[in-house]
Amino acid sequence: MKPVPSPAVLLFNYLTGDETLHADLAAAGTTHMDQLSIHYRNLGKAVGDFARRATEGDRDFGLYVITDHGASHILELEKQSIDSKLCQRLFANEKLRSATLSAAEATQVPENLWLLGYRFSNPFHSDGSVHFIPRGHNTVASPSRRPLYCHGGATPEEVIVPCAVFRLFPALWVEPNVRLVDLKWKESRAAFYIKRITNVGVEIQNPNSDDCLLESITMSPAIGEIRDFGKIIVSAKSVGQTTMSLYFAAAATFVETLTFDFSFSVAQEALVRRVELPVIISSAASGGIDLTTLS
Repeated sequence: MKPVPSPAVLLFNYLTGDETLHADLAAAGTTHMDQLSIHYRNLGKAVGDFARRATEGDRDFGLYVITDHGASHILELEKQSIDSKLCQRLFANEKLRSATLSAAEATQVPENLWLLGYRFSNPFHSDGSVHFIPRGHNTVASPSRRPLYCHGGATPEEVIVPCAVFRLFPALWVEPNVRLVDLKWKESRAAFYIKRITNVGVEIQNPNSDDCLLESITMSPAIGEIRDFGKIIVSAKSVGQTTMSLYFAAAATFVETLTFDFSFSVAQEALVRRVELPVIISSAASGGIDLTTLS
């Protein structure tokens, strides 16, 4: 996308949906709804990608998406059409849905033609012209035996223009939930030993609509270290699991609570989840039998 001046209005006319509604998809073994679902899902992804590029340089962003009107499957009983000779006189192209005539030309039009549609003049600018739009699903195109997917006249699908407005706003990302699992407990506290490497399971629940990446883990007080941990990407609205390896120095026996800060990245935004864990850290030999005291 080329740089645009700021402010700017960007308008995107999305015709794929209209082209799909005009197609005979039954012959292709699919349906209009299935194809529209694919198209608009791709449109949503394209808008997201476009937004990320358009906001470079801290520019405000707004995208207006419109599409052409829906097509109509004309029933047999609705296949009334205007006489071909009149079509040639009134319409430069029979696929058009409106005609503009001078006042003199309008007087030459048979009354039964006006019954097939609406005759009116421009209410904002009177120049003597007379306009005509077919009523309902009447069409100026000649009816045929094949399924007729074509534009109607003054119908809801012709006068209502679908429009979507996309704007960027700060996403309310939520810190992922973290639970420590596979712990050994003693007196309602997680039990660890000094000078031993202990693997602890980490369960992560991501409630966001985008993936989250576990980037780092810190522990306080600094009475040991996290020797290793598995970086993990947790998909949107799902649960993932990894492990971290803990090692404690001899001074850790006086610690009763450990605080872990889990740092995540969600859509390039940093989030931190803090977890406090009551612990009892002891020597591997404490409370056991010392063989050197045996006689």
